[in-house]
Amino acid sequence: VIDVGASYAFLSQRDSFPGKPYAPVIRMTGPLLTTWVPDAFKKMGKESPFEEMLTEEGVRKSVNDQVSAHADFIKIWYIVTDPDIEKGARKNLSLVMAAINEAHKNKLRVAVHATERITAQLAVEAGADYLVHGVWDQVISDEFVQLLKKKKTVLCPTMVVIGNYDKVLGDHYHFTTDELALANPTTIATVLDYPQPDTGIAAMYIK
Repeated sequence: VIDVGASYAFLSQRDSFPGKPYAPVIRMTGPLLTTWVPDAFKKMGKESPFEEMLTEEGVRKSVNDQVSAHADFIKIWYIVTDPDIEKGARKNLSLVMAAINEAHKNKLRVAVHATERITAQLAVEAGADYLVHGVWDQVISDEFVQLLKKKKTVLCPTMVVIGNYDKVLGDHYHFTTDELALANPTTIATVLDYPQPDTGIAAMYIK
C-alpha cells in the first residue's frame, strides 16, 4: 500500500507495522510539497499533510527533511490558482523542478498531482516518475502518451477514490464476497466499525 501524501506524524508510525498479520507492506511520503495550502491545513505542524513551496532553497530543504525522516518517495501537489492555467503552471515550474531534482539526487522517486494537461506535461518533462491522477481538463493527445513512454512515467488514473470516500466515511461501504473471503478481518473491521467523527472532514462526510 502506498500513502501518496501523509505527514511527519504518520511517517513516524510507518515502521511500527512490519510483522503485524493485518498490515500490508507500506510505502509512504511525508507531507505534500505544494504550490498552495488550503486554510484548514495551515499551522498544523507535524500533523500537516502539506508543506508550501515558496523558494527553491526552501523546497530542497523540505525534500532533505523528508529524506532524514526516511520517506519512501516524495509527493508534489502541483496546484494552479491563476485563472490563466498555463501562466500559473509555468510560474511554479522552477519549484517543481527543484523538488524533483533534489529527490532524484537522493535516489527517491517523485509522485505528482497534476490534473491539468499543462501541469502534467511540465511535471513529466521535469522528470516526474508517477502521475497520481489522470488529466481532467482535456482528452490527452498521442503526443502526451509518447512523452509518458519516453520518460517512463507511470500514470495512475485514480478512478474510484472519491466515491469510496463517501462510502467508507459515510458508513455504507458494502464488501464483495471476495473481499470478505480474502481480506484480513482486522482490516475489514476498521471499515465496518468506522469510528464516529475523529476529524472535521469525517464529520462532514458522515453527516
